[in-house]
Amino acid sequence: MFLRSVRMQTAGILRKKTAAVTYLLLMGFMLVNFFSNLWQNHEVQYVTQMFDSVKILTLSDWSYSGFYMRTYFPILVVLPTACSYLSDRQTRIQVYIEARTGRTSYWMGKLLAVFLATFIIFTLPFLLELALNIICFGLKPMGDPSNFPYLDTLAEDSRIFLSGLWFENRVLYAVVMIVLFGAASGILAVFNFVVTLLPGFRYRVFAYFPVYVLIHLLHLVEQISGRDYTMDYAFILCLFEQTKKNYPAYGLFLLVLLLAAAAMALVRSKGDDLT
Repeated sequence: MFLRSVRMQTAGILRKKTAAVTYLLLMGFMLVNFFSNLWQNHEVQYVTQMFDSVKILTLSDWSYSGFYMRTYFPILVVLPTACSYLSDRQTRIQVYIEARTGRTSYWMGKLLAVFLATFIIFTLPFLLELALNIICFGLKPMGDPSNFPYLDTLAEDSRIFLSGLWFENRVLYAVVMIVLFGAASGILAVFNFVVTLLPGFRYRVFAYFPVYVLIHLLHLVEQISGRDYTMDYAFILCLFEQTKKNYPAYGLFLLVLLLAAAAMALVRSKGDDLT
């Protein structure tokens, strides 16, 4: 029953116009970056003059398209699922699914469906870009967009997250980082979904801002604490950005959000209707 609920609700989210719009926007950012790289390389005569295929991905720090994508990320990440519960309640789909699968399966399935739908939307475009880069540019280019000397580049790369994996297998490193980006996006979407269950979220417009507010509160706490590292999503989720980052703290932060969301869904599944 639970898996049936997950399949029904994931498919329902992915069929919505907001999911399609978000996916197309991400594809747009990715394609702008890809064709920009094609244009820059169309007159390059030697492979050694080309930049590394992984370092020119949209999620890389050197991508202008990626910069704008990360700027609008707090809205994009909630767009497919922000009104998922409100829509289910207004159309009575919630009652239908609960009758078919059970109340607990509906709520826990909704939680997983929100995560899976967001994960799919926020990973497929960038996995496709990685494949296109490998096909068009190959894996021989080793140039660095920073234009640092070779030894300086090695020193910089040794400080990035999962640097050991980067030196061992660049493609696997890119896949892992894209998957982590999708997973972080999914958890933030789940948090946003759970906030819409609270009183006061009867209007759709309010459902699009919880992640935006959360991210800015996190940034405010970071500034007040005076730490020499960042937990800002724009840096944490960016490949090759050299700002000091605290990945364990960010991972713990996301885990807390996920556990809080699961607890809220469990409460609702037991019949405690807060709205």
